[in-house]
Amino acid sequence: MERIYVVPLRKVKHTPSSKAAQRAVNAVRNFIKKHMKVEEDNVWIDSSVNEALWARGKYKIPSKIRVRAVKFDDGVVEVSLPEVGFKSLREELKAIKAEKKPILKAKEEKEEKVEERKEEEKEEEESVEKEEKVTEEEQEKGTES
Repeated sequence: MERIYVVPLRKVKHTPSSKAAQRAVNAVRNFIKKHMKVEEDNVWIDSSVNEALWARGKYKIPSKIRVRAVKFDDGVVEVSLPEVGFKSLREELKAIKAEKKPILKAKEEKEEKVEERKEEEKEEEESVEKEEKVTEEEQEKGTES
């Protein structure tokens, strides 16, 4: 579901001016939460909206802002400027995640560790056997003389 809203920010201007921009971001989030009927955690604000709110600094905010809200099946709402071509941040993140290959999986790591331990144990046993043979030969030489 996609909708375009005009979020009023006049009341936000009547706050301490040093907190105006941050309060405007929260006002946009609350407005979308109320009108799209989602939880506050499920509202994703695009950087274009954030930059528009902070464009004139943290003291002077716009009186209203026009935003596009897109609600996905899982209940997440993305908020962006309608003037900016819509490209879903979620889709970009999914594409990036799909491109990344896992370095090693947990099971493979465990199997490799077990194999390494076995190899180390074999090497230790071989070195111990060689040492025993050497000491036996030395003892035989010592008893012969």
